[in-house]
Amino acid sequence: MKQLSLLLPALLFFLSAQAEPIEIPYESIGGKMRVAVEINGIPEFLIFDTGGQTTLTGALARQLGLPPAGVRSVTDVNSVTAEYPMALVERLSFPGSEQGILQVQALIVESDIYTCYGAGGMIGNDILRHFRMTIDSRESLITLDRTEAPPVIGLRHMSLFVEDNRTMPVFGISLSDGNVLNVLLDTGADTFLTLSEQDFHRLAGGSSFDILARGIGAGITGIGSVSEQSEIFRVRF
Repeated sequence: MKQLSLLLPALLFFLSAQAEPIEIPYESIGGKMRVAVEINGIPEFLIFDTGGQTTLTGALARQLGLPPAGVRSVTDVNSVTAEYPMALVERLSFPGSEQGILQVQALIVESDIYTCYGAGGMIGNDILRHFRMTIDSRESLITLDRTEAPPVIGLRHMSLFVEDNRTMPVFGISLSDGNVLNVLLDTGADTFLTLSEQDFHRLAGGSSFDILARGIGAGITGIGSVSEQSEIFRVRF
């Protein structure tokens, strides 16, 4: 698939009143999408993650001298809940664009999770959900647009987000046997589609998929935790 378009509401606080689209080149590093940004005018790299919250490492926050902005309780992908300090970024922008986002609150984590990708954190859905977003995988290009122009894609080819989950990009997909899955669009995930344990057991007795292989998988990395190794299955729908 060449392009993926998401329709997300219009935004926060901007440096420019001009509603010009922002084009952001990305590169794939270890299966993650890494983008160049400027944090208070300082060049940095962040992981582009539609399934996460904007986060910076403690080392980067101290280097930039970011002021504290309270504490937030967060539950990560491993269902581990913890409180994280917040920092206030005065300006987040992208090289080559006059557009910028002001007064961004970011989680601060004392972790080396992002350094192995050459990044200082991630830009997450708390920012991205305010844009209409297009991801062009052939050109490795992300376009963020906050205009109110109608979408160029036909409604018959659109998947609407689940209305009772407006804070995250969750939408339904239909399987060949009539079952429906609600899935999170997560550009930070390592695979195209991952089933939760609950959905796996719900569908395993039917005709939704065939199990091709089973084994032991590495732990899943969350904001502040890494799950233990567990049994995993490779399936074919």
